[in-house]
Amino acid sequence: MDRHVRLTALLHYLRIAVTALSLTACLLLIVLFVRSFRTLDLLELYFGWGAHIASFDTGIEFCVSTGKAVFPNAKPGIRYKAIPKKVQPRPEQMGIAKYGFHAFTGPPGVYFLQMPNWFLILIAATLSVAPWLKRRFNLRTLLIAMTLVALLLGMIAGST
Repeated sequence: MDRHVRLTALLHYLRIAVTALSLTACLLLIVLFVRSFRTLDLLELYFGWGAHIASFDTGIEFCVSTGKAVFPNAKPGIRYKAIPKKVQPRPEQMGIAKYGFHAFTGPPGVYFLQMPNWFLILIAATLSVAPWLKRRFNLRTLLIAMTLVALLLGMIAGST
């Protein structure tokens, strides 16, 4: 019995921690979204392979490189750059598709994924609520979820 009580308390504290972290991430993403209207934020990582995360006014771009194609003169480490809006390329030039989602490849071994800010904020908000949902679902809940998934897939199919 004592073990069950400790496990229940641990799960409760774990739920609180996940909720707090998710809400913090949601708040920071909103701040990044507001900041991105005047500044391009760029976080670069390079350790033999490269990656960068860029925030522009309609979304966030993730890039992964398996070689030196994107980072030809890069020294190993992590770098941050803030570029003023006046020299920032427009997202339309970067290949944003309808609804803000776009995945493409650049030079060999370089992969890009762009997604809108609202999507990441929605994921963070959902993760903050998810630990508190009940674990058992009834048929009505299943039908509502299937309808929402069908609507989402219809919107994606209609945009292509």
